[in-house]
Amino acid sequence: MDRWLICTNQPFNMVENFCFLEFLDVVKKCHPSWWSSKRDKMRTKQLDGQFKLVGEDTQSLVKKWERTGCMLQMAGWSDWRNKPHLNVMVSFPAGTVFSKSVCMEGRENDSTTYFKMLDGVIQEISAASIVGVVMDNAKVCAKAGEMADAKYLGIFSVGCTTHALDLALEDMYTYIDCLKTVVDNDNKVGKFFTNVDKVRAMYNRIADAQLKRSTVTRFTTNFEMLLSLSTGRNLLEHCVCNVAWVEKLVRGEQVAPFNVVTHIIMDTNGFWKDVDMTLAVMKPVVKLLRLVDGPGATMSKVYFGMDAVVATMRTLDGLLDAEKANVEKILMDRWAFMTSELHCVAIFLDPEYMTHTLRDMQICEGFNIWLYFWAPPELL
Repeated sequence: MDRWLICTNQPFNMVENFCFLEFLDVVKKCHPSWWSSKRDKMRTKQLDGQFKLVGEDTQSLVKKWERTGCMLQMAGWSDWRNKPHLNVMVSFPAGTVFSKSVCMEGRENDSTTYFKMLDGVIQEISAASIVGVVMDNAKVCAKAGEMADAKYLGIFSVGCTTHALDLALEDMYTYIDCLKTVVDNDNKVGKFFTNVDKVRAMYNRIADAQLKRSTVTRFTTNFEMLLSLSTGRNLLEHCVCNVAWVEKLVRGEQVAPFNVVTHIIMDTNGFWKDVDMTLAVMKPVVKLLRLVDGPGATMSKVYFGMDAVVATMRTLDGLLDAEKANVEKILMDRWAFMTSELHCVAIFLDPEYMTHTLRDMQICEGFNIWLYFWAPPELL
């Protein structure tokens, strides 16, 4: 088994997979003459059999959703060939399953197309079983969610909280100059130490670790990169002060970035103080983002979580009053987009916040709106 894992490049967590453990248990009980099917049979008859079983499992879940309720999630992505795809997933108390994945190449990339796909899934599952639809924050997705909201009175459109918080951080970078400067310098240092071979080798030898890099698809990773730089500050300074840190370490076209990065690390313009300030601004938002992006039911935590983030921003020492007001406006604009009556319902029913929700008129109003559209008329 060890050889099979290594030679076929299987992930090591395969040995903890439920299906794999179940397979091993069955193999132990098999007759010695048993042997696996040939490749042609596996890719035809056996595959068709598994497809049928998955369909039956999905249908059994649909029946459960009539009792528990569920939410639809729609998200777009591009494959390695840069072809656009659209996934529709279904979330319910036990987890999340894929419902449909469609290649959008050659199709109209507008809200009507998105809505038709979403509407088809709603019809397959039954509108009575669906509580809401969680949409990407792109305009076409948001519009498709609004169209579903308008057609089905018992279904509410909800913006993706995780994506909205990530966009809030990106807005802070765009509109607050001091944050933009720090993040740009952070990327200069991070990319230089990870892209230049000899520099990367020197740092890895001194620090016995690697710096984290940000990714294009999620701005929040800049926080991880800043934190990585802040934690490794002494090691970076030790690296720059090393006798081997000379311009000959890099190629001719890399000398200018070499000198820029050296000045940044040596704190010529107060870079490290600004890093600490930027981390203090981003940390409350990232903390809430991780909470809502984690396992379990977290919708009820968003409402007062956002209140706590805004309250923290008002007391930060590193920002000017105008910058604090700008940060608060960015957060509230994103909150206005992503919040919905379902957030009010979730927090209204959460015992942790019971003493607060009864005094909050916005929560009570949102709960009453949801109750009016969701409950059968004979119960009102």
